[in-house]
Amino acid sequence: MWNRKGRFHHDLDVASNCDIYALAWEAEVVPKVHATQPTLIDYLVVLTPKGLIKRKVSLFDVLRRSPYAFLFPSIQDLHVDGPNRELDLIHSNHVEVIGDGAPFPPGSVLLGMRNINATLVLAPSLDRILWLWGPSNLTFPHDPTLLPNGNILIFDNGTEQSQIIEMNPQTNSIVWRFAPRSGFFSAARGSVQRLPNGNTLITESDRGNAFEVTRRGRVVWRFENPDVGPNGLRGAILRMTRFAPDQLPFLQSRR
Repeated sequence: MWNRKGRFHHDLDVASNCDIYALAWEAEVVPKVHATQPTLIDYLVVLTPKGLIKRKVSLFDVLRRSPYAFLFPSIQDLHVDGPNRELDLIHSNHVEVIGDGAPFPPGSVLLGMRNINATLVLAPSLDRILWLWGPSNLTFPHDPTLLPNGNILIFDNGTEQSQIIEMNPQTNSIVWRFAPRSGFFSAARGSVQRLPNGNTLITESDRGNAFEVTRRGRVVWRFENPDVGPNGLRGAILRMTRFAPDQLPFLQSRR
């Protein structure tokens, strides 16, 4: 119906007015970051329902103007050779427009930022940070999701073992954690979904696994990607999502 080309990446969400909030990158040399190496600047791009750019907000600038600017690493002396010379300071990987009934004003935006180990909420004006949590608690997180109870569910990747965290943004406390001794791990990617029955669907992306656990941590369902490569490893699964039958009307018509 339409398309909009650009360096869009990772995620998008549709607001109640049908505007589309998407993540995008642009590479720029920022002397305050590095004199010669290009920096990947994360943008939140707001598109109309027809794909026209309505607004573009530099998440780099929002962070730099905030009290959290200290989270940026000091990389003035870093030198990277090869084709991937762009310095990825933030690496936003999730965007979610917040509606009514949440602990934040409607129209606020929930973002996940892997490389600063943070999840944060932008004000509806998109020019300031209302809330930020994660540094010293998270390591390379993905897929922070606002739950109906106002808590936030997060896939915390870690460096050797991953975990799932449900935290209360009003108290900044962890209220539930899934980190079994047997362990699961995805160095990159990973997603998590709270199901209507209270269970949690976890996608262990890098290993091509997905499984559902109860509140007490018992695995009640598992899927392993049957697509195995020549190296003997299962194909990765970026994100698995469970839908109720009435959420897929286009499938109902094919039955």
